[in-house]
Amino acid sequence: MTRLGLLLLSVAVACLPAAAEEAGSVVVRQGIRPASAVIGQRVTVFVDVLFPGEMPAPPQVKLPEVPGAQVFRFESQGTTLQDRLGGSPYVGQRFEFALFPRRGGNLSVPPARVTLLDRRQVPADTVAGQAAALAVRVPPGVDASQPVVATTRLSLGQRWEPSPTDRIEVGGALKRTVVREAEDVPALAMQDLRGPMPEGVRAYDDPPDADDRSNRGTLTGRRVDRITYVFEKAGAFRLPTLRQPWWDLGAQTSRTAEAMGTSVRVQARPVDAKAPLFEKARRLSMPVYALGFAVLAALLWAGRRTLSTLLAWRGSRRRSERAEFRRLRRACRGTQAGPTYAALHRWRSRLGESVGASRMPDAAIDAAANRLSAILFGGAASASWTAAEARQLDARLGELRKAALAAASPTADATRLPPLNPAVRSSSSVSPAAALEPSRRAP
Repeated sequence: MTRLGLLLLSVAVACLPAAAEEAGSVVVRQGIRPASAVIGQRVTVFVDVLFPGEMPAPPQVKLPEVPGAQVFRFESQGTTLQDRLGGSPYVGQRFEFALFPRRGGNLSVPPARVTLLDRRQVPADTVAGQAAALAVRVPPGVDASQPVVATTRLSLGQRWEPSPTDRIEVGGALKRTVVREAEDVPALAMQDLRGPMPEGVRAYDDPPDADDRSNRGTLTGRRVDRITYVFEKAGAFRLPTLRQPWWDLGAQTSRTAEAMGTSVRVQARPVDAKAPLFEKARRLSMPVYALGFAVLAALLWAGRRTLSTLLAWRGSRRRSERAEFRRLRRACRGTQAGPTYAALHRWRSRLGESVGASRMPDAAIDAAANRLSAILFGGAASASWTAAEARQLDARLGELRKAALAAASPTADATRLPPLNPAVRSSSSVSPAAALEPSRRAP
């Protein structure tokens, strides 16, 4: 056996608890590896369930919630084990859970709950594993208040449709697709990509596509973000660079993956649209030729403008703040924390565009969504998001939206009527010069 093999074996043995809990003839061993980790790093929690001689049926293993961490089970079946304990052969299965710490300090991993089944797949008994401790470190320069990505490999790529060098006119759009992949990192742990927008450009974010794939215990998280930039005026614009910070577990250093921005020159929309002439038009007289050309140009121009207006109107309605809030309310009817958080993010962006940064109730929205953020990034299980909490969030966000839209209304400052015109005295008692002077009476 090589030195590397001996080292790995010694680490695996060290991760096992000193004493295995035994219930009757069934042995349960629970441990973690590694015993210390960086915030955001994947930690494996394994539970071995061993039976003497033979296993009547595969057991059911559940790991309780771990405060300050997220726990996932990516494999549906356990790994078969064979061992000898006290000179007797044992057979069983190993179950593995992926744990991602979301805060620094010491975390306590509670004992797993193991349900034993008989040959008829009927629960026969319940046993427990052993609690374990995990030391979590926050490296210097890492912002623990944001989702932290700790991995040995992270890739970031992007593409533009159409090319930024193509001709783009006012009202045109440029679609940006950013793809991120990271090893041993779930897609939801990757933060939203944002950047400052130049004046005259609006950005619309589609819901991200999250895909977590597991292959023989190796997890690969993949997230696809799509951003559409719409140009409202002509000129030269610089679209922002998007950044994803991450901690390199191999080099033990902080890195940043970047999707570089680009420069775009937007042309003014032409006033007239000219159409090619037919060959037979040369035989027509000059007045008919001029009239036909004018009618054809007008029809083409009107048709293109009408179609562009309809498409822009339909797109703006689908991406409006009102439409996004309806989607958020539909998401709040369920108990899925991930879709609810994505809908909240999209509506919040649209509300900011509608009311302006100065009137955005960011602190109140963060407070209302505190429980939802804790479930996704604070270590609570996603199954703990209840329908009652969703309805409460829906009601609170409705109040905040109503107040923000009322504050942004053009009539919000019109709190009193203008003063009435002063009465004009009859010309018989007032001189012409005095009649022309403005009244000094208080309204």
